[in-house]
Amino acid sequence: METALCFNHHDLFSFSAAFQHLAPRRGVFHFSEGKQFLFNALIKKLEENKGLYLSNQEVVSISAQKLIDVGLRQENGSISKLSAKNLIISTKAKSLAFIRDGQRPLVASDRFRPVRIMRHPFTVFLGVASKCLPQELARHAAVVSDIDKDLYEENLIILETGLPSHGGDPVNAETSLSATVYLENNEDKWTPDALRREGSSIPERLEWFLPFLRNNIKWFDLDKSIEISLERRQVVTPVYNIRNSFFTSFSAKSTKTRLPNVFLTGASLLADAGFDAEIISGKNSAQNILQMRN
Repeated sequence: METALCFNHHDLFSFSAAFQHLAPRRGVFHFSEGKQFLFNALIKKLEENKGLYLSNQEVVSISAQKLIDVGLRQENGSISKLSAKNLIISTKAKSLAFIRDGQRPLVASDRFRPVRIMRHPFTVFLGVASKCLPQELARHAAVVSDIDKDLYEENLIILETGLPSHGGDPVNAETSLSATVYLENNEDKWTPDALRREGSSIPERLEWFLPFLRNNIKWFDLDKSIEISLERRQVVTPVYNIRNSFFTSFSAKSTKTRLPNVFLTGASLLADAGFDAEIISGKNSAQNILQMRN
């Protein structure tokens, strides 16, 4: 199905390209190894085209003049410098503060259509016996745990199941199960005690949907789930709220900045597109740079 949608790889703004980008949102396909599979594919493509991928580096300075100079601190404390004609920087990057014009945002429309983070995902990870899950259960499912409560009162649980363990008796097969709720962007909701209460309640809230779940949990490390979610809170796409443009009614924001050689990437620029927006906004910035060179 994915191949059938690949009508056009070059024209980012064509209908067919947009249709292809939205395929995951329509549930047409999923990445068998999760989003990390897509990320690894992007790194491989970058390196195959003589690009350089660095990790565990801290950005300590950015000089955005005619030539961009970026200072990097390595794990051993040494400082190195990278220079380039253009810079694409994430809207989530702490180093974005290095290139702000005073206290003004790089994108002027932020003053008129500010993006506000509403919720962050909190996920618990479990290992369960495969026999406790219905055979017809999709790999991704959305469960409303209480029909009498508002959907946004931590009432929506997103389930993702893994592949059953291979070998042995199918009756004794095990699989992974993650359950995600979206908690308010409120520090009281993200204290260790609050997260333990929330995480402990999730299997109970799923009981009406998966009545055999609690008796078939093989492992459940709640503290580790909390640790992972707190780390991911800094990088995983949250739920945004953004005021639409008065003239166009669209919520898309430009990847361009007031600096001609600095561009942005990030899900907040396309707040309705979720994780896909991280990729699409980066492609938009890359295409702007290529157009400048032509």
